[in-house]
Amino acid sequence: SNFVSLGSLTSYPSNGYNHSSTMASGSNKMVFCDEVPTGLPVKVIDVSTPSNVVFKSTFSSGSTATPHNPYMVGEHVVIAYYQDGLQIFDVSNPLNVTRSGYYDTSPSNCPTCPNPNYSGCWGAYVDLPSGIILASDMQNGLFILDAGAALGISKTTLETDAFSVYPNPVKDQLNVKIKAGGGSALQVSICDLNGK
Repeated sequence: SNFVSLGSLTSYPSNGYNHSSTMASGSNKMVFCDEVPTGLPVKVIDVSTPSNVVFKSTFSSGSTATPHNPYMVGEHVVIAYYQDGLQIFDVSNPLNVTRSGYYDTSPSNCPTCPNPNYSGCWGAYVDLPSGIILASDMQNGLFILDAGAALGISKTTLETDAFSVYPNPVKDQLNVKIKAGGGSALQVSICDLNGK
């Protein structure tokens, strides 16, 4: 093996199958989600000393929905939260985590889905320069969200009259209209959640 174990965390409150985790650049705070069994809370740990990982707290959306994939944006964590849609929490104080915003991408919770507990929002893309977040819902398609207020961003850099994207949510076909002007070169890239 070419790896050297620096530490581990194998026992913690409400533990389950650890599915995904996130950290902000330069931070020692890690947020992770256990996907199985359903409805487990999100965990916050301190990894400043890898040989001594310290459990800090748990938090949840307030329902029995399952957190799936977390993404750090500064001191906020954006979570694709299956039946609870996209949830945003301020984790600046791990002992007092507060929800700062949410958007329910699946208000009906898909009771006819083969496995309703694992339906709804399952991924997001948070790294757009504009601060816009793309949320992917398995049944309802793509949602394009301005979460600036929930993230504590006073103004996004996006000029909303410069282009429009519709419909929102999108399922099979996405339309993009761009206003011409300025004589400058314009490059448009559309990527899936895997960067393709």
